[in-house]
Amino acid sequence: MPELWERSQYFRLSHGAELYAHIVGHGEPLLMIPGFGCNHYPFEGISKPLSEHYKLIMIHNRGMGLSSPATSSYELEDLARDAIEVMGQLGYDKFNVLGISLGGLIAEEVALQAPEKITKLCLLCTTGAGKDFVELKPFSEAGLIDFYEMDPMERSVLLTEATVDQNLKESKPDRFNQIVKLRFDNRADLKQVIIQNSAAIKYLGKKKDLSKINAPTLVLTGDQDRTVSPQNSAILGKIISRSKVAIIGGTDHMFALEKPLLTATHIEDFLGASH
Repeated sequence: MPELWERSQYFRLSHGAELYAHIVGHGEPLLMIPGFGCNHYPFEGISKPLSEHYKLIMIHNRGMGLSSPATSSYELEDLARDAIEVMGQLGYDKFNVLGISLGGLIAEEVALQAPEKITKLCLLCTTGAGKDFVELKPFSEAGLIDFYEMDPMERSVLLTEATVDQNLKESKPDRFNQIVKLRFDNRADLKQVIIQNSAAIKYLGKKKDLSKINAPTLVLTGDQDRTVSPQNSAILGKIISRSKVAIIGGTDHMFALEKPLLTATHIEDFLGASH
């Protein structure tokens, strides 16, 4: 096994801002797109096993983590174009894509904008735009402001309690506390969260024809997901013709952090299989 290859890299994009990516591993490229208000920390548990077989390009979406802050509103379609541009600058004409939660919507948009570039697609705890899907409960700007006025550690605990299996705190307190610390250490800026939230709400109100996605697609969901209904994964499986739906039992929205090795195994088996 060669020594783990790892680097941080900034990409100057055509619209002038810089996008950050943490790049690690060997093998075929796997673009990894994080969720709402996140840098790449949701991939903390799955990145190590995946990096043994794939080169992971874990981007920070515009305004998040180490990427340039957004100075004006944008749309999720813009974030998909950002991701495609990063992969182009890296010289990849074909690549796999993985998106988690909001990142799943962006991954779907990448597949719609550049179908010729996508080898395989992995959609984790996500949904689709339009009325075919069980509606998500959107955050209001006022609600976000109130939430961010809370003590940051209290906020991190509440977010974790709302997005992991309700028994995790008692059954695996060490893992629960690790997830809380990840959230606390990787807090997003309120202004950037508000901008991203507006883009997400606008996108979810659109109609996107996901039947046009022709790439082999893995849809993963936690069976107890209280944020994005597991029904939406089943709907994605029906709309995307070359898809496979799998359920991670005993987990909620953050199943990639709750059961990272099982999640990584599903992804590795799918990416390594012939379709």
